[in-house]
Amino acid sequence: MQAVLRKLRGSAFTLIELLVVISIIAILAAILMPAVTDALLRGKMTGVLANGRSIYMAAFGKSIESPDGSDTAAAAAMPRTSDALSSSTQYFQNMMTGGVLNVKAAFFAGPGMTASQGTNLLAAGNAWNVVVDVNDSTMDGVPFVFTRNLNIGSLPGQAGCSTPLSDAASSGGLSFATKGVCVVAKGGSAVIVKPAQLVSNFCPQVASATNNVLKPQ
Repeated sequence: MQAVLRKLRGSAFTLIELLVVISIIAILAAILMPAVTDALLRGKMTGVLANGRSIYMAAFGKSIESPDGSDTAAAAAMPRTSDALSSSTQYFQNMMTGGVLNVKAAFFAGPGMTASQGTNLLAAGNAWNVVVDVNDSTMDGVPFVFTRNLNIGSLPGQAGCSTPLSDAASSGGLSFATKGVCVVAKGGSAVIVKPAQLVSNFCPQVASATNNVLKPQ
């Protein structure tokens, strides 16, 4: 019996060994956590991007049915200046009520935001800005919708583009606020643009377009 106990004591972890193992696990967790967090966040952004592409495809499909938008009032298809839309939220609301996009209001929210309920879309629950007057003559690649964490006022021609992304507090609560912006362009291309790419690529592209951007409010 004593031999068995001695054998068990000899094979057991000492306190120092146990602390070393715990420390190693903590270090590995600290190293891996940012990568895991980024992967989860990118997965959420991909889901938002898919919703944005659905918005574009619905608007594009409707524009084929009615090129002049005459079958319904404002926002029958691609939004136009002549529709006198007050906000992107109104445009998306019209899409829902006009049967252009058969979704609930929560569809337009993003991770971290409080989604609107039912079919009544509130500005606080809308993650998207829409660009007005994107039409057949607009070249492919010009943004049609993009998430509201892009700081419109910081684009070239207005106030520079040094801080193009807004934090969560000023972008409706979007959890990926400063990590990237989801963009769906005319033609249906959908991309996640990282902060480093905004100044060199996306900002000049938006600034060179003559289109107007409608904010959620």
